[in-house]
Amino acid sequence: MLKDRGTKKWTAMMLPEHVRELKKCLNDEIKIKRPILDEQKIERMEETIIEALDANQTLEFSIYEDGFIEVYTGKITFIDHIQKQFKIMDGSGHKHLLSFRDVINIEKSEGND
Repeated sequence: MLKDRGTKKWTAMMLPEHVRELKKCLNDEIKIKRPILDEQKIERMEETIIEALDANQTLEFSIYEDGFIEVYTGKITFIDHIQKQFKIMDGSGHKHLLSFRDVINIEKSEGND
C-alpha cells in the first residue's frame, strides 16, 4: 500500500529561497495602507489620553507597523514631546516606545485597573 504524504512531499522539493519568497508574496498581499486620521479622531484620542493620565488607567494603543496593526496595552509612563513618543509599561512590566506617527487608535482597556 502506498502512503501519500500530501503536501509534505511537495514542500520537500522546494528550495528555502522559494519558500521565503512565497511567504513574502503572501505577506505583501494582506498588508494594509496606513490609515489617515481626521481631526476629530485625533481630538478623541487626546481626550482619552488626558482622562487615562488623570485616573492612571490602562490604554490600548493600535499601532501601524509595516502594513499591519499591532495592539499594545499599558499605562503611559511618559510623553516625550521632543521625540514624539509615548513611553508605556504593560502589565508584565515591559516598557515600550510608541511613536505618535504610528498610533492609529487609542482606547481605554476593557480590563482597566
